[in-house]
Amino acid sequence: MGGDFRTAFDGRHSNFRSGISQTAATQYGNDYTVSYNGTTVQMGPHLCRGGVGAPPTILRIYWYKDDATKKLVVGHVGRKLRDESNPN
Repeated sequence: MGGDFRTAFDGRHSNFRSGISQTAATQYGNDYTVSYNGTTVQMGPHLCRGGVGAPPTILRIYWYKDDATKKLVVGHVGRKLRDESNPN
């Protein structure tokens, strides 16, 4: 990518978020966890498409960044996961 995620995605007109909100992490943390290499990890960075309307119409791609192996582990592609704006 030639730089960090935000720079790379912003240059491609993507809506990159470097993490999830504190509410999402604490109240809905299970929604953001995936099993990876025998352990449970929390996804944070994500791409957004849409932001207004019903959650099923808002696309998110969430992943976990494995710094040790330099891999992105995609854990969710689909509707927006629960957070303070989307508690259901």
